[in-house]
Amino acid sequence: MLASEISIIGILVDPSRQPEGIEDWFQSNYPDVNLIGSSVPIEPHAPSGNTLIGVHGSADGNWGQPMSVFKDLDIAKSAKVEAWKFLSNENAESVDELRDYKEDIFIMVRLFAHQTDLGLGAFLDRVSPQIKEFYNKGVRHFEVHNEPNLHIEGMWQNWQNGKEFSDWFLAICRNLRNEYEGILLGYAGLSPGHAIPNVRYDPIAFHKEADAAVREADWIGAHCYWQSRSEMLGQNGGLSFQRLETYGKPILITEFSNPAETENTVKGLQYVDYYKELAKLGVHSAYAFVSNASSGFPNEIWDNTPIPAIVGDRHDK
Repeated sequence: MLASEISIIGILVDPSRQPEGIEDWFQSNYPDVNLIGSSVPIEPHAPSGNTLIGVHGSADGNWGQPMSVFKDLDIAKSAKVEAWKFLSNENAESVDELRDYKEDIFIMVRLFAHQTDLGLGAFLDRVSPQIKEFYNKGVRHFEVHNEPNLHIEGMWQNWQNGKEFSDWFLAICRNLRNEYEGILLGYAGLSPGHAIPNVRYDPIAFHKEADAAVREADWIGAHCYWQSRSEMLGQNGGLSFQRLETYGKPILITEFSNPAETENTVKGLQYVDYYKELAKLGVHSAYAFVSNASSGFPNEIWDNTPIPAIVGDRHDK
């Protein structure tokens, strides 16, 4: 091929967010470059040796409204977050709001469905339209379901053990990968703690039984909770993910908190130290539960607490 036949192509990622007149500037300065636009932003990834500081967004999906309608965007800014977790029933316009705050923020989405929607077809019918909205915004990391070892999340109803959940997970992955090129599907974080009859299946046993799902997942979700600083640094608390086989895949702590009636200033300082500890262990990102909730999590909500500011001041500690 002759040099004169070589075509140089420049890609404008998400043209609507580029400076006005950018095409004219290229025409004047680089007339040989053929510009094309891509409406899908390139999703950033965690820097090597760093754990992204994340928060789990509204437990109510902000009632389908953009996050700025409530206080989630203010929380993100105050805490200087590097990552954010949405439920899939949230308004995907929130992605744009986060990127206006921080262009390279990492975003993941947990696929949200009620227990009655967990049949294969019903689940896909519910979540696929939600995925599409976030996918078209450039989001690629999706957590498939939530705490499947709990009765309220399908245990003993949709599956009897980890193996049966694994079969369901594999079928979901096949369908979603066929529909969404480049989607990265996460193994759902399990409810940690001991087995409770008719409430929680033992998470370690469940994880071992679901080995095929763990191997198939692109990344591994984990949920970690504690009620004291010593538990935060122990394998039955904040570091419980270390008890799970992950096959070297990226680990995302998709939920963590201290749900005890501990003073919020103490919790905030614990969270700063927890993020730092996870960075030593090579964890991709961690999402503190929860920015806001209408009910059910009175000791974990960040809204109207000093926690976001404490986390935002982490570099001064």
